[in-house]
Amino acid sequence: MAKKIKEEKPGKRIRFADFIAFLALLLSALLLLIGPILRKFAGSTGVRIADISSTVAEVLLVLAVALPAWYFARKGGIFGKVVYFVCLVVFIVGIVLGYVL
Repeated sequence: MAKKIKEEKPGKRIRFADFIAFLALLLSALLLLIGPILRKFAGSTGVRIADISSTVAEVLLVLAVALPAWYFARKGGIFGKVVYFVCLVVFIVGIVLGYVL
């Protein structure tokens, strides 16, 4: 008797980076929508919360970009990795300076 060869169907495999990018996009959209509403109607506390939610939204959007960018940069050799980390550090410094100033 011949063995039956089991055919495997290509499953819908979700990459971690794609999931994180989608989740970051979803959360940042919600935070960017809620921020101005809080700024308008919640007084001084709402302004502070809106500023924090805006910063979190920026960080989430960078996370959505940074993960797929890393997959690309690591294939680019040492130059790609150095450029990636320099840009990441510049972004973090920019967020801190924007929040402090």
